[in-house]
Amino acid sequence: MATTDSHFVAALAEIRGKRWLRNQLCSTCKPIINCASDATIPHLQNAAEIQISASQGCHLCSLLYGSLPLAVNKYNKDSLPGTAIKTDGPWAAEIRFEQPLCLRKFKIEVYTAGQRNQSYILRLHGDTKHDAQAWAGKTGDLDSNDSTGSDQSLEVAKSWLDECLYRHGDTCGNSSSHPNRVVPTRLVAITDSSISLRLSENHDISVRYLALSYCWGTPNDSELKLTDQNRKLLMQNVRYADLPCTIAEAVVATERLGYRYLWVDRLCILQGNGVDWKFEATRMGRYYQNSDCCLAALRSENPHHGLFVSRNPLIMEPLDVMQDDTDLVRHISITSIDSYAGHYPRLYNGPPYVLSRRAWVLQERLLAPRTIHFGSLMLYWECGKLRLAEDKPTLDLDLPYSVILRKFGSRSPQSQGTSVDRIISEADQNL
Repeated sequence: MATTDSHFVAALAEIRGKRWLRNQLCSTCKPIINCASDATIPHLQNAAEIQISASQGCHLCSLLYGSLPLAVNKYNKDSLPGTAIKTDGPWAAEIRFEQPLCLRKFKIEVYTAGQRNQSYILRLHGDTKHDAQAWAGKTGDLDSNDSTGSDQSLEVAKSWLDECLYRHGDTCGNSSSHPNRVVPTRLVAITDSSISLRLSENHDISVRYLALSYCWGTPNDSELKLTDQNRKLLMQNVRYADLPCTIAEAVVATERLGYRYLWVDRLCILQGNGVDWKFEATRMGRYYQNSDCCLAALRSENPHHGLFVSRNPLIMEPLDVMQDDTDLVRHISITSIDSYAGHYPRLYNGPPYVLSRRAWVLQERLLAPRTIHFGSLMLYWECGKLRLAEDKPTLDLDLPYSVILRKFGSRSPQSQGTSVDRIISEADQNL
């Protein structure tokens, strides 16, 4: 994108952080990794200190910090992960090896010292390998994967999207070839030289586009939105710098996923125009259903919080550290955390996924054939066939939400008379 490229670079520059080194440990975590037998070792004072140590580059503290949302109370099965983590300390770290020892598998549990039977537990699993050669060279800089808007993250998202579009067939559907397809009246068009609004009469019925799901927050008259007064201007040019952060970053994501069109309600529906809103509201369900994919800003409370989130990239990297004076390598990954599925955005969950509080999101999430969720830690994928997380992008998380999807039958637009079609029809009649 020639003239707008500088804007995209500037937008992403703000989320580029420090240089991170993989497989580095703080003085508190080194004794844990070097244990050759079961042991309980004093750890940091509280969760805040774990966060500070993680931000200073300790890889094990980073994995522990990343597991905080998944902390579970072993003795209260009804509690949700992360709902009441005891952050007072001091904390203790317990390492236990499975029998027989030749398997070299182990687990690390961190909890409030002296309260193991009552406190919430951060739990990691690992294994030990005679693999010094594979470990060599893994102590260098990480790639710039310190944001959910990084090249690496969006490459993962694009691979999910391409896989679904071209290999999932009727399970997820591809609406662009449907003869009765309803396309948006207006779309945000991203060209090599500008961003502007485009009327549907200027693109054919097979146009492919993405849609954005986000929170409006408290209405603000000064924020950019489509009105009768500015529509002629926005049809010619939309200044990237004038876009609220969430929408600006959605434009970045759209372009990097290989698309030139994005549907955003505040820019594609005339605000304050009752006639236009009533017409568009009856078609919004079709707009989401006929998009190739929906981008969901899970944690943004308003359009200024952004789509992308800065993060510690060590959370996304397995830990491989050589034990002192041996050729043994200790391997730990966040994907081995107990209750890992707790990271996945639940349909009716609140913080940190504030988007789920928005009433319209039920329609957007159920009707969109695919959704890329931009979470507080990583990206997540959802379609009619798979639910995936960025840190292990090919492992299907077989979650209860898939049952909800299956209740609505096929999402394929070629399947007429399905539950989804009936829901849209009934909603249209009630508007």
